[in-house]
Amino acid sequence: MILPGGNSRYDLGMDQSERRMTCRAHAGRMWGWLWVLPAALVFAGCRPPAVTFPAEPVSTSATRADYDTDGDGKADFFLLAGAEGGRFDRIAYDRDGDGRVTINEAQKAASKAYTAADPTQHPQHGGDDDVNQELHDDLGEASRKTFGEHILDGLNYIDRLALNIANVFSDDPNEKVGPQGAGEGNFLPQVQPFQYTIYFENDPEKANAPAQVVTVTDQLPAELDWSTFELKEVSFGDHTVELAGSATHAWAQVYAEQLNLVVDIEAELDTDTGLVTWTFRSLDPITLGETLDPLAGFLPPNNTKPEGEGHVVFTISPAAGLADGTAIANGATIVFDSNDPIVTNTHVNTFDFAAPTSSVGALGATVPTASFDVQWSGDDAGGSGIAHYDVYVSVDGGPFQVWLDDTTDTSAAYAGQDNSSYAFYTVATDNVGHTETDPGAADTATTVDVNDLPTIGSLTATPEPVFEGDDLTLTANGVADVDGSVVKVEFFRDDNADGIAQPGEKIGEDTDPADGFGLILPAGWPIGNYTVLAVAHDDRGGLSTDAVAPASVAGTIAERPGILVDFGNDIARTVTFDDPDGTVGRISAKEATGQIHFLGQGLVATPGKKDIVVTG
Repeated sequence: MILPGGNSRYDLGMDQSERRMTCRAHAGRMWGWLWVLPAALVFAGCRPPAVTFPAEPVSTSATRADYDTDGDGKADFFLLAGAEGGRFDRIAYDRDGDGRVTINEAQKAASKAYTAADPTQHPQHGGDDDVNQELHDDLGEASRKTFGEHILDGLNYIDRLALNIANVFSDDPNEKVGPQGAGEGNFLPQVQPFQYTIYFENDPEKANAPAQVVTVTDQLPAELDWSTFELKEVSFGDHTVELAGSATHAWAQVYAEQLNLVVDIEAELDTDTGLVTWTFRSLDPITLGETLDPLAGFLPPNNTKPEGEGHVVFTISPAAGLADGTAIANGATIVFDSNDPIVTNTHVNTFDFAAPTSSVGALGATVPTASFDVQWSGDDAGGSGIAHYDVYVSVDGGPFQVWLDDTTDTSAAYAGQDNSSYAFYTVATDNVGHTETDPGAADTATTVDVNDLPTIGSLTATPEPVFEGDDLTLTANGVADVDGSVVKVEFFRDDNADGIAQPGEKIGEDTDPADGFGLILPAGWPIGNYTVLAVAHDDRGGLSTDAVAPASVAGTIAERPGILVDFGNDIARTVTFDDPDGTVGRISAKEATGQIHFLGQGLVATPGKKDIVVTG
């Protein structure tokens, strides 16, 4: 290609997927700029006098070679090669135009080498035979001199250059924000215009280059009225632009002085499909074409906020006639340069047009205690949920008054008075502010009728003692209930000696008051002393206090007639006499100091001063 002189500008071999060299002619002078992105960099068709400065050791493991491509005696870019000689570690060019190329302007190359000796190893083209062959043809074999990765032809012109700079990229965290409502569903109480904002950022943790082209798309759902769409502001860095134009299409160009770029911004709604597209492009301020500098872009990594942040805003109204519970879900897609699309979160709004309902749980006609529990519940079907309740009470038929205001509880104890009546209802409010219509009438009512507890006059355990092998009879005496009836008496053996009847100590019950309340226990308790308890239950659930009585079980010793039994100081004993002919002539108790019981038929007690004689 032949470039005319003068001030003409030309872009050579440039397409949107590969950044290639641009040759420019200014005032009859031409120079080449080196631009790199993750594709093969190719200098083609441009023959400025390339001057190679002597290679200088940078360290024991790297060598630097500088290049003057415009013949002004100053380095325009350099290549930094590792000691192995087959790999570029860094490449830099004079970004700031000060005539010096510094290490601060260098970009680190990708870890995998791409060498002139084996161009098929380029990581961006591995496995693509067509591209590999093209690269190999570009590099060629004849009249090439190699230093590291750069290739010079025999005339000392830069002819072809292929580099691996695969780590130049931008990266985008993002977020979609819409109307804020109640709860996770962002519930709204009524139809209202929506404002959506789509945020994007060049993530400094992941990106190492500015974003040059950012495309934001939003597919509007059918639940939105597309005819009400309006474009609002767009922003990048510290620039905010109100888009001029129609409601559905706008275009603007902003000169970002600090970046030395013109940012071209275009936004449009496709009214047939509902797809909204915003495009930010980085333009060369002189040519107004897309910048070819891979390290220049309108959105740098966000190291210092907000330099790497941007957003777009639009408004739109919901469609007419939406039903209660309709959800509107809207997300967006953001593409940074040639990276994969990133889908934002989906923002959801749900309409809640209906008020909640609530009621108080049924109470009995009477309650036996002055303080009683009241329970209530509610529902906001398909809606935002109940936020709180107002609970109303009427005392003895009087006007309803607020008992509990804005409570989130669903039960509480009400402190009433004996012989008074109480009526209750609730009014619920949901999370978007809809309030249930005041019913003005009770959901339930009750009367306090305090129960007088039953009583037990006394408890007896007979006989006392009961001899081992005999039955024990427990009798609850004087059982009564002044305002009702006793339905049962439970009996307990106080095994842990705490004086309290416990379920695990229950030994029986009597539910038949016809012949009084009692319990006959078969023989079987071990010899010893015990405490027994009784508790009466009335027909309203009331319990008496515990009645208490002692009980004891005495031992049994079988003896023959005429044998003396020495009781000593032991507890009571039972002596059984077995006479083959069926008669007992005499039973004597000597030196008796305690009480002696004689059981039998035809026995006559003849007490003496120190002994007792029983004959039969």
